[in-house]
Amino acid sequence: MPLTEAERISAMRHLGYTVLSTPTSLSLGFPGITQANFVAEQNLLNLTAAGEKLVREQLERLDCLQRKLDQVALGSDVDSAGGVRFRPSESIENIERVYNRYQLQLADMIGATISPLSQKDPPRGVVEPC
Repeated sequence: MPLTEAERISAMRHLGYTVLSTPTSLSLGFPGITQANFVAEQNLLNLTAAGEKLVREQLERLDCLQRKLDQVALGSDVDSAGGVRFRPSESIENIERVYNRYQLQLADMIGATISPLSQKDPPRGVVEPC
């Protein structure tokens, strides 16, 4: 079954893309982001059945880690997220590092890049040909 619209929006959010209905180069600042956004959206629409299952599993991990990050920000204790166990003394930076790794894995799965406009660390960008 193809990814639902909510799952595609979740994937785009985790990759740092805007959730505008029709992003334009004017609204996003420069043309490079429009192409990267288009590639990510099209690749999510053209997943194989096996790929859909893998992407759904990755989205569950990312959503779980995001919830854990929110809990830590609100002062709750965290000991596990997305199948990864943390010692109580580990900090939010460790959870973010795991989130970033899963984010990169999602980008690899769908053959797209993380948004060059994303404010997440480490900074990434689309390499434009000369």
